[in-house]
Amino acid sequence: MTEKDKDEVALQRFVEYIQIKTVQPEPDYDSAMKFLKNYAQELGLEYRAVTLDESRQAALLTWPSTSSTETSIVLNSHIDVVPVFEEHWMVPPFSGEIRDGKIYGRGTQDMKCVGIQYLEAIRRLKAAKYEPKRTIHCLFVPDEEIGGVRGMGKFITLDECKALNIGFVLDEGLASETDVFQVYYGDRSVLWIQFLVKGNTGHGSRLIENTAAEKAQFILNEMLKFRANEKECLEKSEATDKLIQLGNVTTVNLTKLTGGVQQNVVPDQYSLYFDCRIKPDGYDAFKEFLHDVIKRTPKENDDEVILHYVQDSGRVCITDVEKPSWWLNCFKRTCEQMKCKTNWTVFPAATDGRYLRGEGYPAIGFSPMINTPILLHDHNEYLHKDVFLHGIEIYVKLLENLTNGESAYVIQLPSGSFKSPAEAAESYLEKLEKGGAKKTRPFQVDLVSYSPSITNSKTVHVLSHSEYPASSFAFAEQSNSQMLVADNTFIALMNKLKTLRAFETRLPKMEARGTRLEYQDFVINLGTVSQSQTTKGLVLEVAYVPMDETRDGYCLIQEFLQSFLNMPKQMIQKLITEQLSHWIRSLKDKKDAEYTPSITLLQYMDILIHMRKQPNE
Repeated sequence: MTEKDKDEVALQRFVEYIQIKTVQPEPDYDSAMKFLKNYAQELGLEYRAVTLDESRQAALLTWPSTSSTETSIVLNSHIDVVPVFEEHWMVPPFSGEIRDGKIYGRGTQDMKCVGIQYLEAIRRLKAAKYEPKRTIHCLFVPDEEIGGVRGMGKFITLDECKALNIGFVLDEGLASETDVFQVYYGDRSVLWIQFLVKGNTGHGSRLIENTAAEKAQFILNEMLKFRANEKECLEKSEATDKLIQLGNVTTVNLTKLTGGVQQNVVPDQYSLYFDCRIKPDGYDAFKEFLHDVIKRTPKENDDEVILHYVQDSGRVCITDVEKPSWWLNCFKRTCEQMKCKTNWTVFPAATDGRYLRGEGYPAIGFSPMINTPILLHDHNEYLHKDVFLHGIEIYVKLLENLTNGESAYVIQLPSGSFKSPAEAAESYLEKLEKGGAKKTRPFQVDLVSYSPSITNSKTVHVLSHSEYPASSFAFAEQSNSQMLVADNTFIALMNKLKTLRAFETRLPKMEARGTRLEYQDFVINLGTVSQSQTTKGLVLEVAYVPMDETRDGYCLIQEFLQSFLNMPKQMIQKLITEQLSHWIRSLKDKKDAEYTPSITLLQYMDILIHMRKQPNE
């Protein structure tokens, strides 16, 4: 399938999803679930319908990882959309019609686009034979647009949620009208309130004392005064270097006012309804403000002013984006690689992310839509197809980084105190297993070197690793070039070039064979190295999977080796610190020491070439 074909399929699936009328208050969830089940089968994903209650289900589409021990990635989106006023739309709101490159339809921004972008990113990764090191769950939930109580609010209480072993969650964000992507690490608390005020009634021609209207006026003035102060703080910050954003203030809006029976009767009560969105650190203070307003409202009896909480999300948790973490590093690195300018802030409304953060899961809201007017819940909601397709590219790189980030180091282990490297391997293996490491499968690394037949040409080393079965890694000796990564047909090409006398000889293969083990977030490959059935030594590779910055992972690996293998600090210094400082220095950007599999293969190459020159053990 060509790139153009992939784009056409992505656009087609997006339009098909828009055409399913999952509009509140009567969303067609059955059709959506059938669509997602077929989608999962098309992509080769596991599919599960998780029952939430008698009429609600969530769809879980899973891409299992090659490792069963790592925490998973959850890509969350909601299925439902808000109602429409068809008379204000230029196209039918559930048509998915494309005009001038713009895809129109309810949910194009909020948030059917993101759900399809997740799945189409997975399609591209699968087509590239990518194998994630973390399980990826695409979660589609109902009822987010009406508070999520029967959707995500229910899902997080189920055993099915706990079984996902969640390590990081991506959820929805907002479009950006500039070229800066908005990234949300928290939501504001949602507080929908009703003030019910009561007073004396009578004929409309009289000046009655203690009326409901007077109480309503006082409350409305106090609430709007609070609103004006918050707005002033927001506007004043624009002239400073400490810009406050909408998510960091509390907004108050009168949304409904009811009361009265007819024109000439003074109402005996009014109801004032407010939509309040409270900044993350302002929940308790705002509730104190509300109770103070009630206390100060002129009244004869306390029961004349009643505060009712229509909806109260409670205090919200935010995701810590100041503390370094593997997922945060992966996200930021992706943005740098894709040249995405970002603004990190608090979501001004509420999303399903608040439920997940409340359970302690790190969650980021992100919808890759820039240079796009914010049209969620608005008439003529649309998303340009180029923005939609670019979002898929961003998710491809993001999922790759989130599910393949690790630090790994390879060393030659000493075996001099043992009768043979094989005996040494058994001893080290026993120590690892006693410490809790579990065997998973065999591992193997091969090195084949080709000497050139042309003078002044470079020897080419080709490596393969069982962790990357579809790839070959090639490097020209004494060259400053980067390692070439290709599919495994590259070895066949090199053998063909040797047949054509482009290379004079193929040096004997070096093989590292042994056992792959796992311990918590560590992966350990331990084995013996041989050349032409002659044992040359012992090799150990340790990878710390969650860490994508090699310097941090390197420190943890040193501690691991010292504790598990009982290595003295002097040996750690010789085997690890001195040997691997070369790899730290050789990285292009020392501020962001990014790990790639090539780093591991380069280490193997140096060690195996060194062993080739050593006497047989």
